[in-house]
Amino acid sequence: MTDFRPSGWREYHGQDRMKEQLDVAIQASLNRGTRMDHLFLYGPPGSGKTSLAAVVAKRLKKPFASVVMPLSDQAIKQLVIQNNGVVLLDEIHRASKAQQENLLTLVEDGRLDLKSGFSIPNPDLMIIGATTERGKVIKPLYDRFPIKPTFEEYTDEQMGLIAFSMLKKSKLHDLYDMDFAVQLGLAAGGVPRNVRSMIIAVRDLIDSGTDRKPSIEAVLDMANVTADGLTDFHVEYMLAMGKNSGEGLGEKALATQLQASEAMVRDAESLLFARGFILYTKSGRQLSPAGWQRAQELLNTK
Repeated sequence: MTDFRPSGWREYHGQDRMKEQLDVAIQASLNRGTRMDHLFLYGPPGSGKTSLAAVVAKRLKKPFASVVMPLSDQAIKQLVIQNNGVVLLDEIHRASKAQQENLLTLVEDGRLDLKSGFSIPNPDLMIIGATTERGKVIKPLYDRFPIKPTFEEYTDEQMGLIAFSMLKKSKLHDLYDMDFAVQLGLAAGGVPRNVRSMIIAVRDLIDSGTDRKPSIEAVLDMANVTADGLTDFHVEYMLAMGKNSGEGLGEKALATQLQASEAMVRDAESLLFARGFILYTKSGRQLSPAGWQRAQELLNTK
């Protein structure tokens, strides 16, 4: 199975400001010979949080472990006992309030307090908390992470570089040039994880004998995404807006209509807003003129 994750900063395209900030903290830690301060990463799904955490651990020359919350109390205990490097607590917002409170002393003082009254010290353990929903992380825990860099939106050029890097890792770069990678990047809608799905589609079309060199149209059809990055859910969103006779819709109303979570609605909106398809108004979300035209085009293909 191909490992698409970047092995270092040179392969981690985009987030230049964040990488500069982290490199200062990393180098300071190495110069002092002490653990790097704990890190909190907030960004949309597929934006590269896990990949970034792994690169940070590599630059610190520390072992890396990644777990998805929530975990049982026993599992967290074993995690603290068995690891002395960098641990990523992904989706940290999914931990219960009580469990997040139990993490306070681990992040602040380097020890895990147990219900029995005993504590497990591990001052060398670096914690990276990652989340797609910052508002669900209790404020005391959020405040205890000293380093909280900001994810920036990926440019189309950066997405093209990400796509070409993944083509190289899949040994497909001899078949395709940078123009093809840029088209994949555009269709990924600013989400690096989506590029991975399209590269897998390319590889599967080739390995199945379907096509020796799949076209961009064949790849996008296989990946169920439009050339401008709209997934089936984006299409459902825009069609729902188009049927609303121009009236504004709130997040909760849209989530109900689409039978989706409000978080899914927010994630979809980031691309639609970036593409200029929706507007935020006092009465709620509305399609822009470009959005109305795109919705009509989508409706005609249904």
